[in-house]
Amino acid sequence: MNEKKRIADNFLWLLTEYASRLIGGIVISALVARQLGVEKYGVFQYAISLALIFTAFSFIFSAEILVPRLMHADAKERKRLMGNAFALRLIFSIFAYIALVLFASLTENRANSILIAIFGISILLTEGFSVVTAWLQSQANNRPKSILINIVTAVKIVLVYCLFKLGVRDSESYAALWVGESVLIAIGLSYIYFKYNREFFVNHSKAEILILLKEGLPFFAGLLAAYIFVRMDVFFMRHIGTQHELGLYTSALQLAQAMSAFSGILVMAMAPIMVYKHTEIKIIKRNVLVLCGVMLVFSISSAAIASYSAPWLIPLLFGEKYAEAIPILERLLWGSIFLFLDAALNVYLIKMRRGKWIAFKWIFVIVISALAYWRLISEYSAFGAVAGYTIGYGAATILGLCLLVCDKK
Repeated sequence: MNEKKRIADNFLWLLTEYASRLIGGIVISALVARQLGVEKYGVFQYAISLALIFTAFSFIFSAEILVPRLMHADAKERKRLMGNAFALRLIFSIFAYIALVLFASLTENRANSILIAIFGISILLTEGFSVVTAWLQSQANNRPKSILINIVTAVKIVLVYCLFKLGVRDSESYAALWVGESVLIAIGLSYIYFKYNREFFVNHSKAEILILLKEGLPFFAGLLAAYIFVRMDVFFMRHIGTQHELGLYTSALQLAQAMSAFSGILVMAMAPIMVYKHTEIKIIKRNVLVLCGVMLVFSISSAAIASYSAPWLIPLLFGEKYAEAIPILERLLWGSIFLFLDAALNVYLIKMRRGKWIAFKWIFVIVISALAYWRLISEYSAFGAVAGYTIGYGAATILGLCLLVCDKK
């Protein structure tokens, strides 16, 4: 009973963190969008997306590998794992940041390159210090991190609101707050780890780092491909569409992503009981399909409600200048149904440890969606991006179903 209570409490804290990020993200985006205007806001969101794409290159030795190892580690093994995982992720983060700055300098003007470089500083902090998050997950104790995120999000909202009220209109000032958020979270996570273990994760060994690198590469390819796909719609809109359409599309995307965030919550709540605890392949497959059904019902219901709310929600949050984003949001919401289905189907690949299949799936989806974005954005602009988004997640769903049915193990 105590174990069940601990798991329930842990999940509730995760929910508060999700809610904090969700509400905070919408409020902050609304304030920044109103202050910067449609075109500058589009470039602002592009800079965030580009930084996040390059952040994916630091997703080496992922939580899917680190968490199970930490669950069974003694103090000596934990210290070794934490130090080497941190060092490995930091090395990849440095390479990712250098690559981001070089790419921005070659593809953007000086002002936009500076903005992207500011956002990119977060790369150096995010993934390395998230080893503490992995350790907390291994202990089923997300409470300290959730409290930290809730506090930092509240501080960020207040600071963005202050800049908004002061009439600050330069994108760099707002970007600095994103970096400040990463700094506070990195410091907070370090403090949490030290408080519990009375040590820092600073020890490392070159030989052991190479071992972790080899172990993490199979999952790294899949994570990298998946993360690139999630952000590539904004990338193509920036380089093929207009800045005005980019601003409209990214404002609609912010709200669509807020709804789709619930896919992760639902999977996190249901997968351990429905799928992960089972060993018989027939039961696992059956329950994954049941999970798909639950996700389908939830996503259709959510899309219907959100679509009905879109005509007043966008003007309320972003202002009348963004009214043209209403039909874009409505189409994105319905396209997100495939995102929910794909999230359910991914549970099977994770359960069966099909790292290579995950990589193959997302590489395939990247190719399909890239062709769609390239062809459709040039002709239909933001609506072409919506179509590419839907085609990409649709392809991921179809391929996920095929892998589920065809896997004989």
